[in-house]
This record gives sequence, C-alpha cells and structure tokens, in this order.
Amino acid sequence: MPDFTKNYKLLSEAANLLSDKNLVWDKDFEIVRKPLAVWLVNEARQAHVADPQAIRIAKALTRE
Repeated sequence: MPDFTKNYKLLSEAANLLSDKNLVWDKDFEIVRKPLAVWLVNEARQAHVADPQAIRIAKALTRE
C-alpha cells in the first residue's frame, strides 16, 4: 500500500499551489488550474489509492 501521509502531503501541496491567488500562471493554464486543484484535493483525501497520474502531476508541480 502506498504511503498515505507522503501522498497526502504531496497532493495537498500541489493543490495549494494551484489555488494560490498570488501565483501567476500562464493565461492558457487558467482554464484548468482550479478544476485541477479540486481534483488533486479529492485525490489527497484518498491518498492511499490516489490515481498514479495525480501523483505524477503533483510531483511535476512541486518540483523545485
């Protein structure tokens, strides 16, 4: 079973970044930014069985 806490933190952090009104995103990304944040929050709630693509997206968004 995947690590719930690790996945939860990763997905939540990515969702928070997407929801942050102070960050500037490309205009073309704006149409999917908020729905993507909601999806990642929902995936975080079930982090032990999160969609592998959600994990992949969250990692890409939080990469330094």
